[in-house]
Amino acid sequence: MNRKITAAIVLIIFVSLSSFVLAAERPIEIYINEVEVDSDVPPVILNGRTLVPIRVISENLGAKVHWDNKNRTVKVIADSINVLLKIDSKKASVNNQEVLLDVPAKIIKDRTMIPLRFVGEALGADVEWNNDRRCVVINKTDNGNDVNSSVNISDLSYEVINDRPSIVIKGDGALKYEQEKSTDWSKLVIDIYADNNLKNNAIYVDSDIVRKAVIGIFKTDPLISRIVVELKQDVPYQIYQTDSEKNIIISFNTLNNTAKNTLKNITIEDKGSELNVNLKTSKSSDINYFLLSNPDRFVVDINDTVIDVVAPKVSTNRYFEDLRVGQFSNDPDVVRVVFDLKKGVRYKLHKEDNEIKILFSEVSNEGKLIVIDPGHGGSDPGTVAGMAYEKDFNLDIAIRLKKLLEDKDINVLMTREDDVYVGTYARPIMANEAGADLFISIHNNSCGNPSVSGTETLCYPDPKKRAFALEIQKAVVKELGLPDRGLVEKPGYIVTREAKMPAALVEVAFMSNNNDLSLLKTEEFRQKAAQGIFNGIMNYLN
Repeated sequence: MNRKITAAIVLIIFVSLSSFVLAAERPIEIYINEVEVDSDVPPVILNGRTLVPIRVISENLGAKVHWDNKNRTVKVIADSINVLLKIDSKKASVNNQEVLLDVPAKIIKDRTMIPLRFVGEALGADVEWNNDRRCVVINKTDNGNDVNSSVNISDLSYEVINDRPSIVIKGDGALKYEQEKSTDWSKLVIDIYADNNLKNNAIYVDSDIVRKAVIGIFKTDPLISRIVVELKQDVPYQIYQTDSEKNIIISFNTLNNTAKNTLKNITIEDKGSELNVNLKTSKSSDINYFLLSNPDRFVVDINDTVIDVVAPKVSTNRYFEDLRVGQFSNDPDVVRVVFDLKKGVRYKLHKEDNEIKILFSEVSNEGKLIVIDPGHGGSDPGTVAGMAYEKDFNLDIAIRLKKLLEDKDINVLMTREDDVYVGTYARPIMANEAGADLFISIHNNSCGNPSVSGTETLCYPDPKKRAFALEIQKAVVKELGLPDRGLVEKPGYIVTREAKMPAALVEVAFMSNNNDLSLLKTEEFRQKAAQGIFNGIMNYLN
């Protein structure tokens, strides 16, 4: 009887497991020109879009990839195609033409993942999704012109998008275009590398801004369709594309601001070591400017002014992520210009008549000296947990931090670089005599309650020392993810009290807690601890 019951249970488990396996979704497969492509990181689906490792796809499509770690951007180059994507940004560009993505590029499991259809079509390939087989099929011809020549313009229309009159050109595939330069504001000319079989090749709008738009074949080799938009007013406009580049949208500013002071021009000049932004108004006006935090933003409010300009495209630079312009209020009229700053950026603003000039440059850490103090050492082991000594953990994290700082050309002085004893007073004295800018002491914690876990930072009750300690605490907690035990003011701690510069003592984790201790024993955790301290230092310096 027992054997029958056991056999029945085994059979039920087997059937259940089999059903589970059958129900599980098959992994996504990628085929390029009918050949399956292997990837160590499987594709993922995010918001209905397939994301794939960029190197796997680009290299199989004959493209080169360049990663800019500082700006977190990826550049994909193939023949005459130049694709630029920024991690977590829905703005991308193809040959310097802005494209809006449904899903941005992402870092997933330390791999750069990109929207497959966008990059594939940008590189001149046909991309299809087979839902039954759960696979992506990519076909690329040897001649990119053959792929583009198959694209047709399917529609030409006039629409109002986000309260702006717009001309919309739609294609059945990715549309590549170039704007013809002209000094005649009344005619806007765009060449599109596509065929068109439109029954109606003109739309007569006769609005306050647009008179009409006409499209026709301009060249046959290569195949180019030209659209000419006739304007009634010289107004600002913006040309952009939607995700997959199948739409080209020409968006016009509707404001009639001839009687008012207007912000009419914005120019950006990147000189490498600095970046100049020039805001030009039709008349001189009063301004207010200030900083906002979380995230860092530099804001310029131009009073008694209305907007009559479209924000220019912001190329990748080291000073700000984006530039936004908007009508902040209408009574009174205030135009607000916002710069989303990167870390370590300073600015100078100068106003002269109807021009507002802003110069952005990097905060220089050249010549800065940081003293790193690995706690305990030699005959003073600190906390001991079995065969684990606090002094060893402290030194290891300190050495890793030293490398991170030196990689940024910041000078570093260690109070000890080996397993030696250094007196408590000697440590801050070394920093004072060296004229250090910052002092950071690295320790690990312990207490009688083994359930206590987390990170805390100690400081002397002084405003500058507290501010530095707060940056260290926030950054280390963010990097490690351990419980945030906050700042602890310790007037009697010699190393932070006697240091003449901003000083902090970070207690990374609790060696008396089994989980914290097991983490401390891994190189990965100690590297993250060093990275967190480094981030805190840089945040304070910047």
